Amino acid sequence: MASILGIANGDCLRGRDAAFCRLASNIDLIKESLPVSQANLLKVTDASFSEQVLQASGPVLLKFEADWCGPCQSMKPAVGEIVDDYAGRLTVASLDIDANPQTTSRYAIRGVPTVMLFKDGQVVAQKVGLARKVELAALIDSALA
Repeated sequence: MASILGIANGDCLRGRDAAFCRLASNIDLIKESLPVSQANLLKVTDASFSEQVLQASGPVLLKFEADWCGPCQSMKPAVGEIVDDYAGRLTVASLDIDANPQTTSRYAIRGVPTVMLFKDGQVVAQKVGLARKVELAALIDSALA
């Protein structure tokens, strides 16, 4: 993955100027924390979970999150980009674990953020913890291939 300054992640290990690499890394972190429109992100609740996720006509990427969770907030830009990149092929949704304890308990969510990919009503992939866009895309692509 290339950084915003055009440096591939491994280039710093191959002799690039260390200060320049730190700058590029910091710019990438800032870029990832910028707000992204969540307009097309589906909000799922305990009441709507079965219809919106289990009975969905296509695959659904569901992010279990909480307002107080820093890593959950940090993932919003990456999730927003996934919404755009997979439009028409994947529904991307979120579920607040505090407001929806039944679904949270049903899937034994112990830590947030947790991302689950559902296909035909079944979990086909899962990632617990903070994930960058490239990790989410890899999870989606491998499960839907």
